[in-house]
Amino acid sequence: MNELESTEVQSALRQLGWLSSYTRKVLLARHLVRNLSLIGQNAVHSDIEELADIYLLGLRPALQSFAGSEYIANSYSAPYEPVDRPRHYYLSKKRGERILSVTIAPRIESRLYFPLDDHELDDHPSQGIKVQDRSKSIEVLAQETRKVGRNVNLSNKEVADQRSYELTRTPLWQGLNDSGQLHDTLNQLSTINEATDGSFEFWIKWYQGLATGVPVDSVLQERVASIPDRVWFWGHKAVAHEISVIELDLLAQRAPMAETVRFNESTNKFGATPRIIESPKLLSATISQVQDALEDVLVDVSNGLNERSRETRVLHRTSTKYGNDPQRVEMDFTSVHAGLVRQIAVEDLPPSEANLALARALEEGAQALRATHQEIADNRRILEAQKIAELSDKQKAELAEALPILEEISEGIVQDDFIEDISFLTADSDGLPVGAFTLGVASRNPVLAGYDEKRRTFARIAQIAIILRKFPNLVHKIDGSTTYKAARILTTIGALATIGIALF
Repeated sequence: MNELESTEVQSALRQLGWLSSYTRKVLLARHLVRNLSLIGQNAVHSDIEELADIYLLGLRPALQSFAGSEYIANSYSAPYEPVDRPRHYYLSKKRGERILSVTIAPRIESRLYFPLDDHELDDHPSQGIKVQDRSKSIEVLAQETRKVGRNVNLSNKEVADQRSYELTRTPLWQGLNDSGQLHDTLNQLSTINEATDGSFEFWIKWYQGLATGVPVDSVLQERVASIPDRVWFWGHKAVAHEISVIELDLLAQRAPMAETVRFNESTNKFGATPRIIESPKLLSATISQVQDALEDVLVDVSNGLNERSRETRVLHRTSTKYGNDPQRVEMDFTSVHAGLVRQIAVEDLPPSEANLALARALEEGAQALRATHQEIADNRRILEAQKIAELSDKQKAELAEALPILEEISEGIVQDDFIEDISFLTADSDGLPVGAFTLGVASRNPVLAGYDEKRRTFARIAQIAIILRKFPNLVHKIDGSTTYKAARILTTIGALATIGIALF
């Protein structure tokens, strides 16, 4: 960094003192995470477990600085010294522990503060990790400070706050050469993750989101950032456990079902109980109306549907098996209606009077159930507000491989639905399931998205995972009544929950 560059950088960094604490926190936290690789380089004498906990000391304040809840905003601060003409800027815990400092005069330097041995850094500041003055990250910090501070003064600091929020959705290095620090950080996080049984899975995704400017889910970030101090105190394993609980809870909330998944102690299998029925006469009349409309379609083969069509099988099953389950009826009506509309639109089915009448009956029936059952209406709104990702071929293969295990540990409607829904979700466009075995599914209409099938499958997987986490002894009861061992069951449920979290 030559003298001119140093002067320009110093001038830019002085603007930190004119900005709000929130903006300074964001800018300094981004500077912090750009230099995370220095932790591993300077902690060569630490074992991997200790290194994992040291990394959390840098990851946590950065995450909390980017998240936006009121509680989180009060956890960390960005003070400066002296008060009148600041030369030193800090990212600190509210009660005073220093995490990062940036000094701009007489020369520019920054320092990270992490306990590389048994001493507290407040008492031994020389043990901080020094970032080289010529580090490219200093120039990026100056560039970002100029960007958010442009035309900002005491009366319009909120402009810089909004720009800082938008900055959290900008690639970490702004397209500039990172001198390998990004690659080094991801390598270190991956090494730690492998050595700690996957406890850094979230942090790898989170850091990749920062690097690319496509952050992980904001609600997930806020909930992880809000994990209590006592959990962070117990280290990376406790934090990883808490994050997995948060992810499962979010999956259950984002794939809601008006039913309760229960463990049957007498059979050692999982089943589901639908919520109490409201207006049973309406439910019965709605199903009858749809069945009449379906019969009208099946009378004439030119309508394009027959007894083997998936739409027909779904609606027959709805009327014969799920007449007391309004949530299931609404889902089946909605799914078949969406499929019919799509197929008519692309001319896979003719827009005949009978087909259109069936589509209207399905739509009106689903709407009537939502109008009568508030919980079902709320569930539909939650789903319509989010985009559910498509299953990759790898995820389909994992689902297909897991089906025999899910079939063995479930019973009744849950078991039947796992077979039917996973058969449908793992089928390719020719109607043949992905995987090493045949599931016997009938020809699939490729225009159907499997929206509610995903919701139903992963909602139940989430509930099963939550039950097994809450009552770990249950897996051994299941183990004793199936051909699959407890470890295999837990691994499978965990892998499927991970897929569900990614989809929702």
